[in-house]
Amino acid sequence: MRRDEIGQNPDIELAQTTESGDSWTWYQAILAQEVQRIAGLVYVAPEVLNPTTSGDMDRIAALKAVAKEKTRTLPFKSAINEYLELQGKLARRLEEIGLSPQANKDQLEFGMKASFIKLIHTFDPEFIISSDELSSLLAETSIFKDRAKIIERLFEFQGTEKELFRSESRYIWNQSEQDLTVYASQRLIETLQMTRFLGLIPFESLAKLRRSKIVVLGASVAASTLELLAALGVAAQIEFIDDGELEPSNGPRMPAGKTSDYRSNGQPKVFALADILFGRNPYGQFIPHRGRVVFSEEEKRPEKDDRTLSELVTDDVAFVVEVVDGPREKTRVRLEMEQHHPQIPIVFPADVGNNAFTGLEDSAAGNYFNQSLTPAQQEFIRRVANKGLASLNEAEKTLLLIVGNQLPAEHKLQVISGPFGGIEPWLSQTPIAARQSAAVGASAMLWHLSTGEGLGKNLTFQNGLSSLQPPFSPEAKKILDKINSLVTQ
Repeated sequence: MRRDEIGQNPDIELAQTTESGDSWTWYQAILAQEVQRIAGLVYVAPEVLNPTTSGDMDRIAALKAVAKEKTRTLPFKSAINEYLELQGKLARRLEEIGLSPQANKDQLEFGMKASFIKLIHTFDPEFIISSDELSSLLAETSIFKDRAKIIERLFEFQGTEKELFRSESRYIWNQSEQDLTVYASQRLIETLQMTRFLGLIPFESLAKLRRSKIVVLGASVAASTLELLAALGVAAQIEFIDDGELEPSNGPRMPAGKTSDYRSNGQPKVFALADILFGRNPYGQFIPHRGRVVFSEEEKRPEKDDRTLSELVTDDVAFVVEVVDGPREKTRVRLEMEQHHPQIPIVFPADVGNNAFTGLEDSAAGNYFNQSLTPAQQEFIRRVANKGLASLNEAEKTLLLIVGNQLPAEHKLQVISGPFGGIEPWLSQTPIAARQSAAVGASAMLWHLSTGEGLGKNLTFQNGLSSLQPPFSPEAKKILDKINSLVTQ
């Protein structure tokens, strides 16, 4: 919750703050929020403050008094040291190939491509690979275009550490920890992180992810997927809902950090997950709801932050990640999405056995769970969604229809034998499968943003997710193989 949102909770009135930076009023608001936080009613997000603006300067001064010795500056110094080191190394490399850091992106891209062709010909003095072939290969990749973007951004911020502190430092206040941390600006941090993805993920895909709003129904199976998206540094708009608490049995499948720490047992899953996401990217918009997704106002519980699917899923949503518990809830989501949001893909991470997959469902197609169900099976799914289960055995039948084609033998036996003394959760997972599905889920969304492909498929790393770049043409692959042979001979 930001400072300008305090007092907008309809259930508990908070002390209002003033724009003049009244530290006493602000401290009253902190205390009121802390009461709510301890009661488990609200999540208080970290607050980002810019020391170059007068209003934030007043608040920083007040918070320094609260934090006392807990004001951390090492994260900022680490970021700036890495930035200045990269800047110096890059300047030397550009000088070696005759390029200036002040060149524009087009000049940098052209110069780097020319240098690459020249380098290859040092390995290929007989011109086995022609310049035209090399140019056709480079036309199929964005790596030089993306390198030019990174170079431009790496020379965007100029100055010494002290000068950069004045312009690029941000103070981040964590109320629950009473901790004030100095960090570098969002753009500078993004620039550093993107250097690690260069050539592996198209920057245009990362830009699309930055603009994408993601709604997540459930926060257990999807938790590691969200952590991976936040780790990319650009997944900044994620809203998620779950009314569960952290427990010894579900902790092992959660991402490392607060959600998997035994000391967090009993806490709301969504709040612990929000801590991890903000720890990854303090500039993100991560909105947790301690409640469950419902399908009418009448289903809402007054003591919880329940939300209807239509409240969560609006037309500007790019993906709906579905990991709700229970057969009726899963099937109802499909029918609602098919009827009201057919243009929004459903992402369904499935931690089955030791062969996790992620479904990327076309909501408009009516191919529930991408399983090519028969008309009778589709009617069964619709009946479960509308009326619920008629018997206990129907829960197992629903699960087998949802993931049966991908279910390994041992997991299939576990499900079928469940009514005969089984105590396992309806869809149980191992920690290994949870990590697998997290990677597959994050990759599936990036791959779809990059290529536009994947809808209607249940994806694994073996059937389409081996790369996050658009595939090279067969001709380009042959040229690349020739280059590899020349360089390694």
